[in-house]
Amino acid sequence: MNNVVTVENGGLTWWRPTVFGPDQEAFMRLTSINPSGRHHTLALKVNGNRGQHGAILVSYDAVNQQVVVEALVPGRGFLTVGTFPAVLQPGDTLGAWAKADGTVEVFVRCESIGAADTRTVARNRYVNTGGRIGVWFHNTAGAAFDDFGGGTLTP
Repeated sequence: MNNVVTVENGGLTWWRPTVFGPDQEAFMRLTSINPSGRHHTLALKVNGNRGQHGAILVSYDAVNQQVVVEALVPGRGFLTVGTFPAVLQPGDTLGAWAKADGTVEVFVRCESIGAADTRTVARNRYVNTGGRIGVWFHNTAGAAFDDFGGGTLTP
């Protein structure tokens, strides 16, 4: 618990300036979940200083007890490409694999709960592209996480 990050205002934070390859993963252990929070979020394929040129978000929505996958389409905003029922408890891990083909596989407690296809709304924006990874918390004061990791994945 010494390395836990507690959310106050939230926002996008990415891991170093490293740009990872077109097959990438990100994961974190949620140590505290805001029960009224919809955005306990992993960010993948982040491009631009604030993700404005592209980002895939994989969010735990505690209100609706689901994981939501969204893809940024510039000029249209974040568009939902998949939702998966899930109930996470403090200590559970949330993970995602953004694949080179544009699909995103979602993991809870290291088990796959489904896959979404960004090409349904973003065409080929996330096909064979890389970017940064990080976290993005929004309106989730008091949420906390640790054991964040990820990078280029070799399938």
